[in-house]
This record gives sequence, C-alpha cells and structure tokens, in this order.
Amino acid sequence: DSWILVQLGKWDDAGVASPDCRLPQLQMTVGEPPRTALDRLVASKMPFVPKAEVDRSIEQELVLDEEKATGSGFLTKHARIFFDAVVESEFKLAVSYLDRKPTGPVERDTSAPCRHAFAVADSAAPEKRTIYTWISPTTFDALTTSQAGEVMAQRFLSELVLDGTKVNLIPPAVIPI
Repeated sequence: DSWILVQLGKWDDAGVASPDCRLPQLQMTVGEPPRTALDRLVASKMPFVPKAEVDRSIEQELVLDEEKATGSGFLTKHARIFFDAVVESEFKLAVSYLDRKPTGPVERDTSAPCRHAFAVADSAAPEKRTIYTWISPTTFDALTTSQAGEVMAQRFLSELVLDGTKVNLIPPAVIPI
C-alpha cells in the first residue's frame, strides 16, 4: 500500500514522549558491510520484523551528502544507504499497541499519521520505548521538513494512550487546535 514504517518518537515508562520523526536508522561501524548493518538494525531496533521477509524483498539506494560541520566549518561527507523492503505478515514479537484518543474535534485528515501506533522496548534500556507508526510518504515529508510537521507529530503523540496512560510531551508543547 506504499505506506512507510517510521519512528515517530521516544516514550518512557513515566509516560513522557519526545517527538523525533525519522526512518529507523543506525550508524554503521567502520568496515561494516551495508547488509550487516541492516541485519543489526532489524535485530536491535525492529525485532518485530520477520527477517525472512526483509531478505526476500530488499532494495538498496546510496545517497551521498556534503555539509559544513557546525563549529569547525569543515566539509563533511555522509554516505547514507536506504533499504526498501516489504513486510507482508503480522509482527512476530509482542509490542505495545497505542490508541489515539483525540482531545478535541477531529476532522478526517488523510495526511495525518494513522490512528494507531505501537511502542517497542529499547533493548539497551527496556524502560524506554520507541514509537512507530505507518504513514504515507507525503506525510513523512511533511513531518520531517517543516515546522508544521513538528506540530503535527507533537499533536499525534499528545493523543496517544497506552494501557490507560496518557502520553506527556517533553518539552511540553503548545499545540494549536
């Protein structure tokens, strides 16, 4: 259906969330082959994705970026490798599903993130969770390239509920209605 899995933010057991919309990612180690990095990403941050399905449907794209480092002014080069895979079966590990409880009048908005999200415990710090959701590519672009996108992510996170616990934003956000 062309929707993409994104990390919408982080959440801890105190119910405190911080928006951080991005594709699931990690930094490769020196000399690490891209495929090994992908396997490590799936194992460490997305254990709910069946590895066999990723193996069957993988595509890879290399993007080179240049930017000036803040402070030093040195030109830095980044090589980013994007993997595209299709997940066709249900997630295999238990995750905490989050319901969205809108706090005010809601219009049907197809550009907003979907009504459901799920939280996955961090393997290094189980009390912290990463919040994932499925969104359209255009919504992902809106969430990551504009100030309005940050407000949209904050609003979505502020309406999430897990086991009756309402998510609180850090820093507290003023969200226009």
